[in-house]
Amino acid sequence: MSIEENKEIARRYLSVDANQIRKDIESGQDEFHAPELMVHTPMGDMNYEGYMAFMNAVVSAFPDCKYNPEDVIAEGDKVVVRYTLTGTHRGDFQGIPATGKSFKIEGIGILRIDNGKLAEFWFASDMLGMMQQLGAIPAQ
Repeated sequence: MSIEENKEIARRYLSVDANQIRKDIESGQDEFHAPELMVHTPMGDMNYEGYMAFMNAVVSAFPDCKYNPEDVIAEGDKVVVRYTLTGTHRGDFQGIPATGKSFKIEGIGILRIDNGKLAEFWFASDMLGMMQQLGAIPAQ
């Protein structure tokens, strides 16, 4: 795949409604993730099944969560995306009951694309900022 094709895959992935991705995965129509997917986050590494469980928890807690790609830069099989993530806390998330509060944070992701699918990626988002906006951690 070309660099431009890889950038377009990354843009589409981060622009698609997270609920739709979850439905596609549940129906066996996962167009984005390779079966050998490996995800690296500050919370630890996850394989395909672990990441899908995590995404289910996120979408359940923040049903309106949305990524907005801000910058997309690519070289070879890797695409770097600076994004904004927004959502409203409607369900339990990591032991925190729903607050009804909204958040808006920034993050960076590096996606490795193999044959048109996400094979590996690294994400780092402002989780402290999110927890402060939700009221789970005092803002300083």
